[in-house]
Amino acid sequence: MDLPKRKNIRLNDYNYSSNGAYFITICTKNKENLLWKNVGANCVRPLDQLPLSKIGIVIENEIYKLNTVYENIKVDKYQIMPNHIHLIIFIYEDSNYYFKNY
Repeated sequence: MDLPKRKNIRLNDYNYSSNGAYFITICTKNKENLLWKNVGANCVRPLDQLPLSKIGIVIENEIYKLNTVYENIKVDKYQIMPNHIHLIIFIYEDSNYYFKNY
C-alpha cells in the first residue's frame, strides 16, 4: 500500500526541541477508530463526555504522565478523537518557566 504524499510543513533548520508551544496531531494507523468506544459513524457527543475505549484510556493516562516524567514539558490542552489526538505542548528550558510567567 502506498502511503499518502504529504507536503512537508516543517521549517528548514528549525530545532523542534527548542522552547515554545507546539500543536501536535497523532493519527492512528489506517485512521482506525481505536480511541473511542464504538459510537457509530455519525455519532456526535459533547467532548467533555468522551466515550474512550480501553486504548483511549491508556493514551489519556500517558498524556497525564508527560507533565511529571519531563520536567520541562507542560501539556496545556489535549483532545482525544476517535482516530487521532490533538495536543498543545509547551517546552521550557527552565522547568519553572511556566509557573513564573502564567
